[in-house]
Amino acid sequence: MKIVWWIVAFSKAVRHTILTSVFGITISRCKHTPTCSQYLVQAIKQEGIVQGTYKGISRIMTCY
Repeated sequence: MKIVWWIVAFSKAVRHTILTSVFGITISRCKHTPTCSQYLVQAIKQEGIVQGTYKGISRIMTCY
């Protein structure tokens, strides 16, 4: 399960870096329920590592 945590942490860091440096957007809160990180963990558990990661990252990229 540590790999899931690292994937979530990495995707959050990349998203934060892109949004703040490229677009100048500050992140306030998640508009999805469950949150994107919770969704990513659930998707990986249900769909497997490849498909779950794809779905989770796709959802993270739709936030803003």
